[in-house]
Amino acid sequence: MTEADTCRKYVLPRLYSAGWNDDQISEQIYFTDGRIVIVGKKHVRQPGKKADYLLRYKRDFPIAVVEAKADYKTPGTGLQQAMGYAEILKLKFAYSTNGYGIVEHDYLTGKQRVIDDFPSPDELWDRLKGNIGIDDEKDIQDFLFPFHHGVGSLVPRYYQEIALMPVFVVVGLKFNPNNHAKNMHACMQSIL
Repeated sequence: MTEADTCRKYVLPRLYSAGWNDDQISEQIYFTDGRIVIVGKKHVRQPGKKADYLLRYKRDFPIAVVEAKADYKTPGTGLQQAMGYAEILKLKFAYSTNGYGIVEHDYLTGKQRVIDDFPSPDELWDRLKGNIGIDDEKDIQDFLFPFHHGVGSLVPRYYQEIALMPVFVVVGLKFNPNNHAKNMHACMQSIL
């Protein structure tokens, strides 16, 4: 069975059973443009980086990446690839699966573990928001509000979203006008 078969027959049904829906699952998505390589007097663009699945808590809030491998490979075979993608996208959760087993890397705890099922969107959000340090419902809604939608609006590139996230955390959630040092610390923690 190929990787595509694993995705179709095993991974998607498991994501659906964990509570993910089609609006939250981006499948086979390029999230970078490929490198430009000079060849003589011309250039060619190599293929970009493509995740098997990019999971979004909300439309504009990616939260995890999943790499699927053929069913004859071990569940953790794609974990380094998933972790690499998660690091590029500054996501805190990376998963690898062969359709039967699932391996998770949680950047919040720094631990890898074998899990029986994918976590639900709410479970991942609860883990992440505890790390961000928000619990006020209005702050949460403000944090998750889509920032770039409207008639004729452009979708930001992945690196623009990455650059904006620490700003949202500091300005929208942790901003304390009486403590500049705390604001800078919060921004640096969000970036790292």
